[in-house]
This record gives sequence, C-alpha cells and structure tokens, in this order.
Amino acid sequence: MSEVTKRRTTTGFVDLSVRVPDSHAERIQRALENILALIDVPAKEEELVSWDEAIPAAVPGELLQAARYREDLTQKQLAEIVGVTRSNISDMERGKRTITPDMAKRLAKALNTSYKNFL
Repeated sequence: MSEVTKRRTTTGFVDLSVRVPDSHAERIQRALENILALIDVPAKEEELVSWDEAIPAAVPGELLQAARYREDLTQKQLAEIVGVTRSNISDMERGKRTITPDMAKRLAKALNTSYKNFL
C-alpha cells in the first residue's frame, strides 16, 4: 500500500507514496493530516492515538480492510483464519454483509485489534 523511498530526498524526511481509491481520497487525506498532527505530541502512551481512533468516521468494513492491510493478509488468508469464505470477507469490507458480534471477535483476534472496531 505505501512504500518508503529507498533514498532520503531531504535530511530528516522520507517521502511516502500511497495509492488510494479517488472516492476515499479526501477522507484519507483528512486522516493522514490527523496522524501528522500527532508528531508534536509527547510520546506518552495516554496521549497517543491509535490508527482506528485517528479515522473515527470510518465504517466497520473500512476498518476491517485497513486492519487486514496492516497485518499484511489477503482476503483469502483472513477468511481461512476466521473460518469463512473469501467472498464473505469481501462483502464485509464493502459493507454488503453485516459483521456479527461473534465474527467481530474472531476478526479482532486474527487482526490484533479490538472487536469494537467492527461493530
């Protein structure tokens, strides 16, 4: 999804390139701006914001897809871990299938996050 360039273009900085669907570009830009604003926050655990808190307007399917990308899993791999078909994962990510509380817990365990993100 994103890749750090191999050489630094400016001392103390790196360039990141992210390819996103244009239908989500503005939302992702706002989320990245929120994340960048955190740079000035002292590194105290209670003041840090997690990725799912930085994107509060995201729907469960978008959070599912983001968590899957973060864990570097394909839809098929995640489906095998939680015991469903790949198309079920796809439908959940697109909001075509509701994520039940039981499924949210299975997904959360597989993706190292809170099940509440998917409800």
